[in-house]
Amino acid sequence: MVLEKVSKHITHKLCILNDEVEVVSSFKYYLGTVIDDKLNWKENTKLVTTNCYKRQYLLRRLKKFHVCNRILTLFYESVILSVLTFNAIVWFNNLNQQCMKKVQRISKSAKKIIGNDIKKSDEVVNNALTNKLKVIMSDVSHPLNQYITLSRSGRITYPRWNTERLRRSFLPSAMRHFNVMWKR
Repeated sequence: MVLEKVSKHITHKLCILNDEVEVVSSFKYYLGTVIDDKLNWKENTKLVTTNCYKRQYLLRRLKKFHVCNRILTLFYESVILSVLTFNAIVWFNNLNQQCMKKVQRISKSAKKIIGNDIKKSDEVVNNALTNKLKVIMSDVSHPLNQYITLSRSGRITYPRWNTERLRRSFLPSAMRHFNVMWKR
């Protein structure tokens, strides 16, 4: 797969160790995530939400059998939310509004089924972003560590990001969330 700013037709062949590499528009199931050449995450969102809806059927059945809410919440967090937030630090902040609504609909419908407050997907992703950023900040040898600068007040100062896609990627999103959490 070739990721380019403008979709151009590749005229030359790509070879690695004298083996020709096939150019594809999407690569399915790289660690459970669908990546396409435009990085718009529509196919991945469709796959994730479909899998979550299948698991919500089981949640509805458990509710029908009058299972207590604590067990329903545990089932939601371990079976549905884990699928929903897997690799989410990569793709969650780059979703368009339509895909974001699909993802949030999973949590809303699970909340209706369970009947009490549950962890929302965006809260789980933001916590994962912050935890990963803290790991990067503590590891001086990490390649992204050079882009993280703390001000005297303890907040992260970040450089100018040129494109909207880059602004919504992992590092800027994690820095923004870290600064929001720092205020509290």
